[in-house]
Amino acid sequence: MENQSARVRDVVVALLVLAFCALLIVGVWSFTETKFLLGVLGFCSTVVLASYQYRKAKEREVEGRLFANKAEIYQGIANIVKELMLSIKDPSQSVHADELTKRMIDYRAKMLVWSSLDTIRAYDALSKLEGKPALEIMMALANLYESMRKDLGHKDPDGAGLQIMIGNITDVSSVDEFKERLSSSKGS
Repeated sequence: MENQSARVRDVVVALLVLAFCALLIVGVWSFTETKFLLGVLGFCSTVVLASYQYRKAKEREVEGRLFANKAEIYQGIANIVKELMLSIKDPSQSVHADELTKRMIDYRAKMLVWSSLDTIRAYDALSKLEGKPALEIMMALANLYESMRKDLGHKDPDGAGLQIMIGNITDVSSVDEFKERLSSSKGS
């Protein structure tokens, strides 16, 4: 939403600058030579273009710095999910609940600074699923993965998180049910 309003603002500013230049050219046209007007127009367009490129370069620089922090946080969350999946397959590899809770709270605190609101909401939705069926938990994890990937700049289609999660399901009936959800999400 913010990007869209920023784009609209950029377009409006560009149109206003063009209108001002046009008025300047028309107003000065009768008092000045064509060579001078072309020089002024060239100078103005160079300044506008350089300003635009500078702003875009700064935005890319900020996104690059954010990406590293987000990627570190999201990799940690993915590792927690991996450890939980491994503990389901092999109970001897179970993760101590206190350590897991501490790590999850730590990542939540980091997300408040670095993550998008959609990703934070998807992460928080997981905490409300205790005692729920495995399929609901997988759907919430799929939503979290999809939000994290979008936050990192991936251009995945809607429902990509569901496709990613299929590899984490251990029981056959859940895979079939999950695939049904996947196909119904593609249709909508």
